[in-house]
Amino acid sequence: MKLWITLLLSTLLFGRSIPQGYISPIPLDVLTKPEERVHFGSLLFDDGIATPDSKQKIANELSYIQISNIYFNNYEAVWLEILKRELVKLGITPNKTFAITASSITSKMLWPELDPGAVYTVGVIDLGKTPMTLQLPDNFDYALLLDHFGNEIASLDANGSYLLYGPDEDFVPSTKLLRINDEDKEFQTLQSDTYTNFLFIRMPRDANISAFQSRLHATPLQQNASLSNEFIDISALESIVLLPKSARFFKLLDTVAQDDVLPAPKTKELAAVGIVKNRAFQPDLRKRALLQDAAHTAGIILQNTPALYHLKALSNPKRKDTAVITLIVDDKNTTLSGSNSYLLHMPANIAAQNWSVTLYDTQTTSMLQNPLQLHPYILGSDKELLYNADGSIDLHFAPQTENDALQANTIKTVPGKNFFAIVRFYKPRMDEKGLDLSLQKLESNISKREPDEDISVF
Repeated sequence: MKLWITLLLSTLLFGRSIPQGYISPIPLDVLTKPEERVHFGSLLFDDGIATPDSKQKIANELSYIQISNIYFNNYEAVWLEILKRELVKLGITPNKTFAITASSITSKMLWPELDPGAVYTVGVIDLGKTPMTLQLPDNFDYALLLDHFGNEIASLDANGSYLLYGPDEDFVPSTKLLRINDEDKEFQTLQSDTYTNFLFIRMPRDANISAFQSRLHATPLQQNASLSNEFIDISALESIVLLPKSARFFKLLDTVAQDDVLPAPKTKELAAVGIVKNRAFQPDLRKRALLQDAAHTAGIILQNTPALYHLKALSNPKRKDTAVITLIVDDKNTTLSGSNSYLLHMPANIAAQNWSVTLYDTQTTSMLQNPLQLHPYILGSDKELLYNADGSIDLHFAPQTENDALQANTIKTVPGKNFFAIVRFYKPRMDEKGLDLSLQKLESNISKREPDEDISVF
């Protein structure tokens, strides 16, 4: 009798009832109903036991979650693999040739959110046969060395000298003396977990590029470490370095796993989708469908979540030399369309060394491609810009230039194509929050675009 009185009081005090078959006041939200509706369908249960069809749905959803997490955890590895393939097409040889944007970057470079005010240098470092010596010049903003999975090996210093070892070295000292040009020089040693590595260097557009090229040395340990490397200007060459939103993502990830060292933490993770070292990647029809669906959804989430999608190679968070404002809507809070005309008013006396405004495609997050204008950006250093009497400047984004005199102040858009704008302030003497920039829509003539058809990978 006392037990039932206690249970009754618990129900009254805590809002809990005693379900049939129990003697304790169990919260109803911990029990499973005979039919449960979840985001991936309707599930049937017999007193908490799922029916065979519902068990399969639950198993598929668990696989879906695992696959999505693998996409999020390894997108930098796949992006670097795509980059490596594109560089090979452009004539870049590991340990020998570097890609550089020595001239003005064009929209033929389909890379995420490239900064037109910077010069990028990219090289592939292969540590499979021998350690590499790396000597850096002094006139750059930052330099990063990444392994094949996008992990940062080191942030490199100007005028730094490094000796790079592959993952098969048993003991790596912190420094080592090497004989360079009949002089002993101390090299800081670094070890990578993978054989294939990527060097990214960024410098200001007004830097002395010739001096930079002559002072950058990346050579095998046995060779003359004072030899300069070759460079290929890729600014106007077509290259597409974008993540796929399909099962092709996992075929590329398998290539990374097969061609390089697979670090221990990755071995178990990738095995969940059938990526195993020295084994053919051959998912069955069910797994292919899951890979396609999960990659498609994860790719969309990644592209539309800036806090999640971050490429160390192109947007080093440690840099403090650039303030950025991103404009994705106009003054009426409407998505920016290439069918409309917009005005961006930049105030006078901006507290920064220089500035730029660049238009990007909402689909690729790369520079907006327009056959009428291969440079979809305006640099504040352009001497042809027309300023207002008070020192401010009006910039126009429109499908066509109404006034030829404003040609330098106009970035041409593509009718029916959405875009967003990024305003950058280089070496700012203020916080970007101190500037209130907005786009004023001047006219509208919106046309719709048909969605692209999905392409099956397998």
